[in-house]
This record gives sequence, structure tokens and C-alpha cells, in this order.
Amino acid sequence: MENTNKHNKKFFIQGITHNGQKFRPSDWAERLCCSVSIYKPANYQQNTKNYCLIYSPYATPIVLGDIQYAMIDERIKEIEPLAFDFLITFAKDNNLPILEGCDIQQEQNF
Repeated sequence: MENTNKHNKKFFIQGITHNGQKFRPSDWAERLCCSVSIYKPANYQQNTKNYCLIYSPYATPIVLGDIQYAMIDERIKEIEPLAFDFLITFAKDNNLPILEGCDIQQEQNF
């Protein structure tokens, strides 16, 4: 059963390695989040008129300041534990810090 708490734990995979190097390629967060884009809530509505990629709400690329992150929602474990393990293992294998927190609000300029 899906957790509906609005303050679910989030894991932020940071695009700066533990030794201070910017992680490459520059679109790593988008690629990583694309790899799990099929995992969505059962009631998730996708615009069928637009066939472009839509990220899962459980794995979203974000930029804070000038640093890229992949924001991972812990609820992905409820849908597919192996997807969560894949994301965390990716970070560890590539020497990327994993920060824990809760949801953040991003300013949208449309």
C-alpha cells in the first residue's frame, strides 16, 4: 500500500563526487532518472497526447544552485525494491554522496 504522507523521505544523489569532482556526463541525473521512469503510482495520469518522456515522481533530476541531483523518493521501494537498490548502488559505485531529507519545493518559471 502506498504511503500518502506528504513528507516522505527523499534521497538526494549529488553530482559532485566525494573527492570534489563534477560528475560526468553532464546529463547523468536525467539518464539515471529515465532508467526508472516506468515506476509510477497506480493513479498517475499521463497526458496521452504528448508522447515525450515523463519522469517518475519517485526519481526526478533537479538542480540546486549549480549542482545536479537525482531526487529519489523512498516510496519507489514499495513498487520495485530492485529499482531503489539500482539507484543507490549507482551512487555508491560512482563515489557520489547520498544526502537524506524530505521533499523540497522548487521555483518554477514558466
